[in-house]
Amino acid sequence: MLTENTKNINRGGFFLSDKIMLPYGNKMMNIKLNKKNVNQVITPNRVNSSNNINKKVKEALNNPIGCETLEREIFKISKEQGIKPDELDIVIISDDNTRLTPVDKILPCILKKMKNTGIKYSQIKIIMALGTHRNMSKEEMKNKVGNKIYEKVKVLNHNFRDKSQLVDLGLTDNGTPISINKFVYKADLVIGLGSIVPHHIPGFSGGAKIIQPGVSGGKTTGYTHLLSVKKRRSFLGYIENPVRKEMEEIAKKVKANYIINAVLDRSGNIYKLFYGDIVSAFREGVKAAKKVYQVNVKAKTDVTIANSYPCNIEFWQAHKSLYPADIITNEGGMIIILAPCYEGVAVTHKTMLKFTSLSPHEIESRIKSGRIKDIVAAALAMAWAKISSRYEVVLVSEGISPEETEALNFTYAASINEAIGMAKAKHGDNVKMNILTHAPDTLPVLS
Repeated sequence: MLTENTKNINRGGFFLSDKIMLPYGNKMMNIKLNKKNVNQVITPNRVNSSNNINKKVKEALNNPIGCETLEREIFKISKEQGIKPDELDIVIISDDNTRLTPVDKILPCILKKMKNTGIKYSQIKIIMALGTHRNMSKEEMKNKVGNKIYEKVKVLNHNFRDKSQLVDLGLTDNGTPISINKFVYKADLVIGLGSIVPHHIPGFSGGAKIIQPGVSGGKTTGYTHLLSVKKRRSFLGYIENPVRKEMEEIAKKVKANYIINAVLDRSGNIYKLFYGDIVSAFREGVKAAKKVYQVNVKAKTDVTIANSYPCNIEFWQAHKSLYPADIITNEGGMIIILAPCYEGVAVTHKTMLKFTSLSPHEIESRIKSGRIKDIVAAALAMAWAKISSRYEVVLVSEGISPEETEALNFTYAASINEAIGMAKAKHGDNVKMNILTHAPDTLPVLS
């Protein structure tokens, strides 16, 4: 099992002479490419960020959006419940090791604020919002929350498959079955902690996404993911969409009202931090996220190289590279995905390779007939199939075999140089290419 440590590493991508330097896993990779072939190197915008995280957290907590300060909210909830603060049941939900949020640096200030109201560590649980990802190891959880906090506060993995750990809460107005982590549902105070970046399913990550899919059951997540593939293209960059509406309805139903969301620069430093109501604070955060991740692109090209950083662990995360590439590649062109995928395609959805080569229509048909049970995986397989029906997708990955690549309906390349050779053979020696240095965290906008 891989444990990644991407802290304190400069992960900017840039063009230098005849080389493009890209962050790849825990190292930098040089790609040799003639300038005549480069249309644009597309990378998140430079912003003034700070390493003084403690100051950023204090500023955010002292300037709540759509609610009172954390201390006042705690006293208000205590009064409503008719109990003292030291009797409250508190859950902090943290994003997992597939995200760069510096949770270990943010948590101490939050816990100090809570302690000032009389809350004890024994009242608090930290739950890892795994969605349908694999469990985090003890070392990964320590790395995420910090050693000292791990020893003082109970830290748990969310399990989307364990029905004994879930509570059923009926249906949303749209008919999505609601199944939620029982500790989250029973808590008096729930705070979600994560980051805001462009995301192909709800438009942007952050906000209510920490609840759905973060701490939801698999069926709930399957239904919302299916909503995201109803259109020809993804909801990447759209704030208001059917998936976001579902997520926020579910969050409100379980009274998960508060978030602390970070907007990071491309090196993982905090640019802005937002605390407050799960709906309004998120939307303020999106404004800041656009300043970092929204990038103007001069023109579409026949070939796009999409580097999957920071989504390195498995293709279940690295596939986010496909959707920004979809925006800036000419139909019938080629998308080259550069992704380590150390743990393969999908640790918790191993059976999906049985249907990833099918057409979107056939996958949907098999969901309706009950032949495909893993709806979450089926929804993503549909999204991948829609992309591969419009472009040739070439995958360069040390963690995914030629056979697995074929099962994904992609083309295998043993190296980035081999992939570039394929592109030139198909589209000409002078073919223009767009290069996404941080594809999963980029929102390209055509000029």
